[in-house]
Amino acid sequence: MNISICGWDDRLDNIRCKIIYDVINIMYRYFNNEILFRNDLIIYNIKSVDCLCAGEDPCTHYDRSHICLNVDGAHWCQFVHQLSHELCHCSTSRTQLPQNIKWFDEFICCCSSYLVELIISQETSGLYNYMFGESTSKNFADYLLIEEKEHIYCVDSIRTFFKYNRKGYESDQNLIKKHDFYCVELFNKLNNNFNGLTFVGKMHLVQLFDCMNIEQFITALKAICDEKENNVINQIIDVFGIKI
Repeated sequence: MNISICGWDDRLDNIRCKIIYDVINIMYRYFNNEILFRNDLIIYNIKSVDCLCAGEDPCTHYDRSHICLNVDGAHWCQFVHQLSHELCHCSTSRTQLPQNIKWFDEFICCCSSYLVELIISQETSGLYNYMFGESTSKNFADYLLIEEKEHIYCVDSIRTFFKYNRKGYESDQNLIKKHDFYCVELFNKLNNNFNGLTFVGKMHLVQLFDCMNIEQFITALKAICDEKENNVINQIIDVFGIKI
């Protein structure tokens, strides 16, 4: 794969490049998403005239060929947060997602952000010190405590939130942007079994044209997952109260 960086003019692209490869390696380690290594990718500053995304929010082109981020300068926590979310989209289908499946895709991508930030906050061997020096781990640990950031909107209950907002998720793109329902709570329910999330690496294999709703999507995903991955999917089904 070849990665290009476009749209920043601050002489920090060497650090951005290191972050991109490190984040991809973390995601491969825990999500087993080898799809990230198969395709060339361009990372754009959303303010760049070459960025094809409309609006001001971080986004991934539906063909997964380029990502647009809206963070400038040395705000590396935000850069990692946005990057790991959008890279996760590159692990899912390379066609436009049906509206009623986007909420699950967005949720998984929020889990990706949380996981990558958590790993960087815990690994103190100096792997990521090129970002904030010896304070890198602490900076990411502090960042995880912020209740609201680019993609984070905390709510009281995962299942209740999904139950009362599902129709909105399936029809309103603006509601989809408020998808992050307590990723920490979900990971606790999964007993921090990050390796069990390898099903993320298989999400791009699901034939979306055969899926009219989230139940059909998860059923198709389960069919191509192994026992360990299905154990995690079953817990997610239980958390959201989905009937398969």
